[in-house]
Amino acid sequence: MRLEAKGEYWFRRQELQASSKPEYLGPGTLARSEYARCDGHFYLHKKEPKGRKNKRSRCGIARPSQIKDASPAAKEPWLIFSSTDDFKPRVIMKLYSRRIQIEQRFRDEKVSA
Repeated sequence: MRLEAKGEYWFRRQELQASSKPEYLGPGTLARSEYARCDGHFYLHKKEPKGRKNKRSRCGIARPSQIKDASPAAKEPWLIFSSTDDFKPRVIMKLYSRRIQIEQRFRDEKVSA
């Protein structure tokens, strides 16, 4: 990703420091290659941890692999790329969060059916 405010420097997403407050990073470009290049706006946010702990029974029952995979992903910050800058960063994060919930619900119902 390249932010217009930083000139021609290309960032990796790991270089960005997220905070608990949603932040608008500014306009920029998503990809280097000409055929995949997209211009838009970047938003960054890291959710506060919810304080959930892995409380295992005395038997030591293993956690399902789905939970093991989802746990690190829940701790990573969100880097959102949007074509619009009409909304505040907080609203963008709420909309994206709602969209993810709908997709997960749809996927869960599809698997159980």
